[in-house]
Amino acid sequence: MLSPKNLLNSKLRNISTPGTKEYQFAQAIKKIVPKKLYHFLKRVLKKEQPTIKRDMPWSKPLTSTSGNLGSRILIIAELSLPQCKKYRVDQKVEMLKYLGYDVSVVSWNDAILCRQLLQLHALVIFYRVPGFENVINIINEAKRLNLTTFFDVDDLIFDRELMLQNKNISSRKSKELEEILNGADLYNSVLSSVDHIISSTNALGRQMQRFCKGDLYIIKNCLDEQLLDFAKKHKPVKSEGQEVKIVYGSGTTTHDEDFLEAAEALALILKKYPNTKLYIHGHLNLPSFLDELSSRIVKVPFSNAHEYYSTLSSYDINIAPLEKSIFNDAKSNIKFLEAAIFKTPTVSSRAAEFIDVITDGTNGLLADNTEEWYDALEKLILDKSLRENMGENAYKTALEHYSIEYIADNHFKRLLETHIPRQKNNKKKILFVNVLFRPISFGGATIVVEELARLINNKEEFEVTVFTGFWDAGGHEISEYNIVRYEANSLPIISVRYPETSTPELEYKNEKMESVFDDIIKTVEPDLVHFHSIQHLSASIANSCKKTGIPYTITLHDMWWLCENQFMVMPNRQYCGQKKIDLDFCISNCTKNADFTIKRTKFLKDILSSADLLLTPSEFQKSMYTYNDIDPKNIQVNKNGILFPSDSYRKKPNPNKKVRFAYLGGDAAHKGYYFIKEIFENLERENYELILVDLHRKLGYSSIPESDWKIKGDLLISSGYKYEQEDMDTFFSSIDVLLFPSQSKESFGLTVREALVRDIWVVSTDSGGTTEDIVENENGNIINMDDSDSYRLKIEWCLDHYAFFSEYTNPHKDTIRSYKEQAEELSGYYERVL
Repeated sequence: MLSPKNLLNSKLRNISTPGTKEYQFAQAIKKIVPKKLYHFLKRVLKKEQPTIKRDMPWSKPLTSTSGNLGSRILIIAELSLPQCKKYRVDQKVEMLKYLGYDVSVVSWNDAILCRQLLQLHALVIFYRVPGFENVINIINEAKRLNLTTFFDVDDLIFDRELMLQNKNISSRKSKELEEILNGADLYNSVLSSVDHIISSTNALGRQMQRFCKGDLYIIKNCLDEQLLDFAKKHKPVKSEGQEVKIVYGSGTTTHDEDFLEAAEALALILKKYPNTKLYIHGHLNLPSFLDELSSRIVKVPFSNAHEYYSTLSSYDINIAPLEKSIFNDAKSNIKFLEAAIFKTPTVSSRAAEFIDVITDGTNGLLADNTEEWYDALEKLILDKSLRENMGENAYKTALEHYSIEYIADNHFKRLLETHIPRQKNNKKKILFVNVLFRPISFGGATIVVEELARLINNKEEFEVTVFTGFWDAGGHEISEYNIVRYEANSLPIISVRYPETSTPELEYKNEKMESVFDDIIKTVEPDLVHFHSIQHLSASIANSCKKTGIPYTITLHDMWWLCENQFMVMPNRQYCGQKKIDLDFCISNCTKNADFTIKRTKFLKDILSSADLLLTPSEFQKSMYTYNDIDPKNIQVNKNGILFPSDSYRKKPNPNKKVRFAYLGGDAAHKGYYFIKEIFENLERENYELILVDLHRKLGYSSIPESDWKIKGDLLISSGYKYEQEDMDTFFSSIDVLLFPSQSKESFGLTVREALVRDIWVVSTDSGGTTEDIVENENGNIINMDDSDSYRLKIEWCLDHYAFFSEYTNPHKDTIRSYKEQAEELSGYYERVL
């Protein structure tokens, strides 16, 4: 047998293959270490193997839109250019908040966070993002999620042919030019991949439409709150006396050719009017004919926006020369706006956006050639009152037509109302929360949640979203606490990856998971949250409901809320037998950590007491919680339904005349695995077939090795049945007796009811809610939990009465109800809470 050291250090491929040394060791270690450690060791070993990327549910395209996941907007952007970020990102955030939308911003370089945020947003704007591989992957993920995508840009940087027509660019050195043109191709690949486009100007938008056939929305650069606040604090302080200051701002190195439009006129003005000075902010190579005027030209190094605005308020004339080109017609009129808020008049070339904003001679001046530039500048230099009037008019124009509110109401709102309209139906949103969900349909509570979620969602008055979790990412790069979204049962599913390792504390109080759930609440905007089994997700996520005032209900599927061992089974595999839980008894006999037990109990009871409604699947479960000081007035029984057989269901005849037993509890001690194993291994009879259902096979590993069982009858280990009518009917039609030897008090027992409605005799221990539909000696037997002798005698009775089972029909099926009936009752409870 391998040692633990060798086990961990070697690349074991046969841990789940019977007959191998690795398998033998795994089974041996399984008996002497806690189950969680055993499965942790398996995960460690699996990590050493080559990872195969499997087709997980989050690999598949969503078939519906994300309409019921709210209306959050995600901006994935180039954030390294301050002015671009200000006008095309920060201003959008301000507009969206003004319109009442939640918005998130992330750099396109952070691929992991981009993918994470995509899961919780309904619309994505890619601003000035190049089409590198990680960006294309992000776009593909957005398409998988059926999100509406936009490309936004405020410069003509996506068309290499048009860029070559710009002298500022075409004059660059060959290597630099090639880099710029390659960049254009990258931007174009994103522009060509999205659904719709956003532009800062009409001319730019028309060029974008050549590559994207979606809708075009013009959202102009405008005056944000930060800029207006700054202007209020820095009142215009213009030149005293005869001095006149002319300013030109150049934010990038691509404006040399543009400046030439006004350069000759400026030279003439500076020569004629000695009281004038030219201030140049930023990057610019001056033509040589201005060298002789260098004493009248002040070059200010490129500075941040605040420093630039501080000086801008003191200038008398602002200039915006632009070379005639499609490239410059596509530019916005920021230079006018920034000067206008300081009541500084602008002289501009006749580029499209400046023609649009400037009424020549009223709120600014337009110029096309040296003569016009000279005349315009001279007018303003000679007439201070004209400068002041024109500056005042420019200020009014900017405030009236370029405020955040104006652009948001008149431009952005149309985009939002078209592509993510606010929900206008009267449906109430219900957020179901459960530890697992399809495709990991494991455990009775999960099966109930799946069925109820589907049925409630089908009702006209509700729509359901599910929050759940998973461990195995199937080879996909999904980190702990990251989420993915997929669909199951025609429902939107949000699933979080659980941490690889966990502590008992994290199962009831987990701040990281709480933060994840805060974000989900923000996205889904539920009217009600229904918590089911939420261990691993942690009970503290209910705090998100408390913080937002969203009502929540909890279905108490088991005793986890009161007992840290969940099923009240002690380390010796014995049921503790308590009704009213005594923490002193728990600490002495079971939990051992007094501080942890006391803190956990108080924390969870606070969550329970704050719930708007508590539900139980049986009368027994309600009684267990009322024994433990939970107000019975706040608990209602919502008895579980089950999946009924088809009309054509018939039990199959047994050709070999052996009684066919089935046990579905896996290797769990609290389900009676060791209890039933001991009985059958000491049974001298042979006329039976025992089917052991190993549910863990659905999770990819075996928990019941055939070699562990030494019985005289036939043994069959099965992975069970798919939870659908046909498969379930097939399984139960081939058995005679269901064994339910649970060693804990259970809340319901789905398999018991599934067997009873299919005319299967049930032999059960007195395990709480499981027995409420068993009538002694009429459709089954109920035996004391610790009485293995009596349980063995009932098995022997079954063996002696083989013929009885071939014609047996359960006379008490009417006490069992369907999921549809349960869902009807549950919807009534929702209405009451809401």
